[in-house]
Amino acid sequence: MLNFMNFWFGSFLFGGFLIPRSDMYYPFEAFYYIMPFSYFLRAMTYNALEGTTFETCKDAFASQVCVLEADGVTSVPNPSGKLVLEELTKVLPVVENDDTIVRDIFILLAFGVAYKILYIIGVLYKSTRSSQIYAS
Repeated sequence: MLNFMNFWFGSFLFGGFLIPRSDMYYPFEAFYYIMPFSYFLRAMTYNALEGTTFETCKDAFASQVCVLEADGVTSVPNPSGKLVLEELTKVLPVVENDDTIVRDIFILLAFGVAYKILYIIGVLYKSTRSSQIYAS
């Protein structure tokens, strides 16, 4: 369980969510590519925000999700998900305004297959090392 927690923490830390890839040093930048969180986050935010439209708000503490008007004047009359993705990219560089969902899903599936193969190899290795079967 501690290994799982260690992997999960490393995935958050090196996934581009907390530390952008551009701020990572070379050896740690490799973790950005081998941790699945950045691919999931990019695909999830694009899928959730791309086709949505937001209403303008009158106050900052509105109960609905919306874009706040500045001094009663909305700079964007009908804010779209594309605009929100463009602004979110400025804060979270891992989020992109490009449609990379299919690529990210295939990368995540490849991660799953690779980890499953490594798990099977580990089980086979440990099981052959623990006991031997002798012919009688």
